[in-house]
Order: sequence, then C-alpha cells, then structure tokens
Amino acid sequence: MRRGLTPFSGFRKWGLTPFLFALLTACSSGDFGYDAKADPFALLESAKTQARAEGKRILVVAGGEWCSSCRHLHDFLEDEPATQALLDRTFVQVHVYIGDENFNDRFFATLPSSRFVPHYWILSDEGTVLGEQDPEELELEDSDDYDAERFARFAQGWSI
Repeated sequence: MRRGLTPFSGFRKWGLTPFLFALLTACSSGDFGYDAKADPFALLESAKTQARAEGKRILVVAGGEWCSSCRHLHDFLEDEPATQALLDRTFVQVHVYIGDENFNDRFFATLPSSRFVPHYWILSDEGTVLGEQDPEELELEDSDDYDAERFARFAQGWSI
C-alpha cells in the first residue's frame, strides 16, 4: 500500500505548504541521509569510485525527510540490521533529496521517471542504469510493512 504523500508527477502542482512541511519536518524521526543542499552528481561520482573499488552496484534512493514512506523505509532498515547489511554488501547507496527545497530536476532527468518516493534505481559502477525497484513491491502481501525476505531476494538478485 502506497504510503508516500506525493508522486513525482504532479509533485510541484501539489507541493507542500510551508505549514505542512514544517509539521512533517518537526515530526521526522531525524536525519536519514537526504540533504537538499547536496550535489547529487558529486554524490554519484563518489559512489562510482567506491563501487568500483568494492565490487558493488549503486543504489540511488529518491526521497526526503518530509516523506512518511521514506521514514517508514528507513525505520524498517534500522530495525532489520541483517537486511541493511545485505543492502550495504550489494550496493553503495546514494540518497538524493526531492522536495520543495530542491527538486534536483537535472539529476532526476538522467534516470527513468518514477511516480512515487521512495524509489530505487540500480546503477552499474560506471553509472549506467541497470534497473529500478519500487520499494512498495518489497512489502508483505496485504500490508504496508516491508518484507525482509523480499529485500534479500532484491539485493541478492543485483549482487555482483
């Protein structure tokens, strides 16, 4: 079940009002890797260097602290250290902010379009898009809780 507040398409049209954004930010469980001021192209270049050195793929994750689904995904991975470790063994992760503070239009224009956040794109260590994954598809059947086994199959399917 989709928990995200706003799809990419129409995101600007709906936008977050300053009050709603402040409320969501205040309710956030803390920083979990999305920096509106970060240069995603620089983050990707650094990830490519690390991925080549470590024999991994790159996992680009779109989202932001304002996003309840991103927070839910973050909390799941924090509560499932084995799942997080498997993702870390397989991928160099790049969290790219999308939201009212910075839509990172130029960066996201280089990736296949997505309708929702969070969203995963899988890249080679050279930055070539190999695939994508909607985290919603990694949830348990008839639930909005994530499934550690589905995450394991996802990560194992992309391991080098």
